[in-house]
Amino acid sequence: MSIAVHSGARLWSGARVLIVFGFPLSPSPQTASPSKLRLISILSVSQLLGWGTTFDMPSVLGRAMERDLGLPFETIFAGLSVMMIMVAVASPRIGRLLVDLGAARVMAAGSGILAVGLAVLASAQGPVSYFAAWAVIGFGGAFALTVPANTAIVEREGLGSKRTMSTMSVFTGLSSAIFWPVLTLGDAAFGWRITLYLAAAAHLLVMLPLHLLALPPRQHAASEASASGMAANVPLAGRARMIALGLIAAGSSLIALLTFGISPSLIELLKQSGATPELALTLGSLRAVIGISARLGSTVLIERVSTVTSGLAGSIVLLAGFALLTLAAPSLAAPAGFVLLYGAGAGIVTIVRTLLPLAFFSRDEFALISSRVALAQYAATAVAPFLFAAILENLGLRGVLAVSVAICVVFLGVMLGLMKLQNIERVRGPLG
Repeated sequence: MSIAVHSGARLWSGARVLIVFGFPLSPSPQTASPSKLRLISILSVSQLLGWGTTFDMPSVLGRAMERDLGLPFETIFAGLSVMMIMVAVASPRIGRLLVDLGAARVMAAGSGILAVGLAVLASAQGPVSYFAAWAVIGFGGAFALTVPANTAIVEREGLGSKRTMSTMSVFTGLSSAIFWPVLTLGDAAFGWRITLYLAAAAHLLVMLPLHLLALPPRQHAASEASASGMAANVPLAGRARMIALGLIAAGSSLIALLTFGISPSLIELLKQSGATPELALTLGSLRAVIGISARLGSTVLIERVSTVTSGLAGSIVLLAGFALLTLAAPSLAAPAGFVLLYGAGAGIVTIVRTLLPLAFFSRDEFALISSRVALAQYAATAVAPFLFAAILENLGLRGVLAVSVAICVVFLGVMLGLMKLQNIERVRGPLG
């Protein structure tokens, strides 16, 4: 129950940030069409439920599953690695389905597969059925999470998708804050198995029909320029195309490796930096609010600042945070400054990671490019928690900081490379 109270406080803090910023769901009240609001609402709920009942779920139900299944706690969390590996392996093929069938049908299928996976997990009796369930969940995640949702937006808004995609990213960032207390209450009232059956029912009976029937119609490519008010991207030449794809994949993988690696070890990292256990917990919770605030700020400015420029800014902020911790730890002030800089930088680059394919490729290529990038990105996500935990355990704080600074420096180089490529391509025509 303490998790529910703690997460509820995080949710309220995030809500206050939304109010303070006066965040618009669209560029202005005058342009907020019912179809745009419906698109954001359905996809935000889809991603909140999708991530909240899968990747975020073991943090709350893991101990109960450990007790009933007789599996070690680390084995319970190994299910997340199985999930992310399956998403990574399946993503390139899902990209072709997105092009052929459209995001609505693919996401509807994903909702059905997620429902099956959660039902299998609720029925698990040992390691074989447990990991089989996570494999099914990962397969469903490739159909329903992140890339298909972003593709659904691009299908409907073309090159004008950046603000809507950023808006959805803000709400998706609240998945743990919302579903940790919900799952905690469900476990207390019904037990973890019934809670997972209810989650499966929500995917099957709520999200599947919403994906299939309630999303606004797709926009035709011919109407893209007039609808978005933006010029279409100039197709990249063969060599520039491969360079852009490689840099985007590298940048996305580096950020996934860093953020998913730091997140599970953040509390211990802060303790070793000089924070008391109580302060470390408080700062760890504050990091989520700071990240949401940074996403909000990025969303407000997204039409005025290019995606690559935002990536440069985010990488510099991240690098400053790790440099501060390297130079000033251990002390009481260093952890607070680090959380402020890390939370802001991570919030910015999370949105940048999503938008980069749209900055260099056409809307028709978005699904295929994003799916290819997802292969490396989700593979990095799968190994990140174990890699950073091993570094922290064997090399300590300095080891983690050295690796993190190196990642930030390489990511900064990737952004500079993309900026140079973008400037070269502008000679032939505008990029989005």
